Amino acid sequence: MYEAALIDLITDIKQELELLWGHDETDNLVFGEMIAYTEVLNIIQDFFCGQDEVLQKLGLDMDIEQTYLIKAPEPGEDTGGEE
Repeated sequence: MYEAALIDLITDIKQELELLWGHDETDNLVFGEMIAYTEVLNIIQDFFCGQDEVLQKLGLDMDIEQTYLIKAPEPGEDTGGEE
C-alpha cells in the first residue's frame, strides 16, 4: 500500500521536474523549485541507500542532480562550444 503511494509521489515529482526544465532556469523561483524537488528525491534515495533493488523499483537508481539539474546534452546535441 505505502509502496504504491511512494512510487506515485516520486513519479509526480519527476514529472514536475520535467515540466520545470522547459521553463527559464534563470528564473530564481523555477530554479528554487527544481532544487527543492531534487532534494526531496535525494532524501528518499538516501533513506534507501544500499538497497539497490528498492532504489531501482522506485526509479531512483540514478544521479539525481545530473539528471534534473545539470542535464548533460544528448549525444549529437549542439552545446554551443568549440570542438
